[in-house]
Amino acid sequence: MPRYPQGGGTVKKMQFKNIILSLFCLYALSLASDLLPEFPSFIKTGQITSGIDHIAACRFPQALEVFENFRKENPEEPFPYILSALVYAVQMNYFKTFRFENDFLININKAIILSEKKIKTSGPYNDLYRFLYAGALGYKGLYIMQKENILSAYGLGTASLKIFRKLEEEKYPLPDIYYALGIYYYYRSFYSRAFLWLPSVPDDRKNSYIYIKNAGQNAVFLRHEAFFANITMRINDRLTDGLESEIIDDMRRFPENIFLHYKLLDLYTLLEENHKILPAADEAEKLLLRFQAGPAAFLRIYWQKAKAQRALGMTAELSVTLQKMLSLEKTMEKCFSDEKYISRAKKLLRRTGSFGGAND
Repeated sequence: MPRYPQGGGTVKKMQFKNIILSLFCLYALSLASDLLPEFPSFIKTGQITSGIDHIAACRFPQALEVFENFRKENPEEPFPYILSALVYAVQMNYFKTFRFENDFLININKAIILSEKKIKTSGPYNDLYRFLYAGALGYKGLYIMQKENILSAYGLGTASLKIFRKLEEEKYPLPDIYYALGIYYYYRSFYSRAFLWLPSVPDDRKNSYIYIKNAGQNAVFLRHEAFFANITMRINDRLTDGLESEIIDDMRRFPENIFLHYKLLDLYTLLEENHKILPAADEAEKLLLRFQAGPAAFLRIYWQKAKAQRALGMTAELSVTLQKMLSLEKTMEKCFSDEKYISRAKKLLRRTGSFGGAND
């Protein structure tokens, strides 16, 4: 049986998450056919997908270079600004730091302004610009939600939602929307059953796997995201057969993608394969150090490592790992602080009798 998450998060936060997920749903439901919309000649899908490949490989400077060249060739187009914003947003998400937020905001705000300007011209690609405008608004809303400014995020999400609903009515096609459709149906079931206890909400997760598979096969820009989403869904639902080899195979293609390292650790933690957790955590830590990740990024892997060390009876090593966790407490950025891991580390240090004078 699939396992549902227990506890964590307030109803208000979950309700807002469902609002954001509803935005993804309307984004998804705008799909009417398997045919791509006609793109303007300046949109070179090969150029864009090469930049997306760089993001998947965590080659962020190379991705930015691709999108910067795109921008120089088309300075009044919103698309390259949205793509550049994606590069900065992925880094903030992967490495749990707001170090890139100024660059993100500059690019996403420019994308919003240019998209809105293009919409007003009512040219032949008006639908594309409305699509980009709604996406930029929703994207900025997700960022603001991380900053815990719920009202502002709600306003942006509502504005984005209205545009996507109109696009849905007009049957605007894009295969990438399979990704959003699968994500929406999966998490609607996942969060509603676990946190809001709405028995009337159907469990659409079987269909969500089908949509995600479609995205991986047909998406123009989101094929990597579809693969990553499939990994997360399968770990959440304990559908782990063959998953380790799939993740490792993709790590060979993208050895510096920290998301894959996170998921491999999650899989080993779920399966309680403690002897595999330790080397996997060490490799993830090396990547986080190389990319100068924020403190919150280290906390998660340190905690997984600590649990494995405790299970293996590695008392001295466990004490070192827990002390490393506590050393991060004062340097955590607002909104990326993860107090639950700090609290767990303190409790475990007390139990092992090696608290070592750390501040409580």
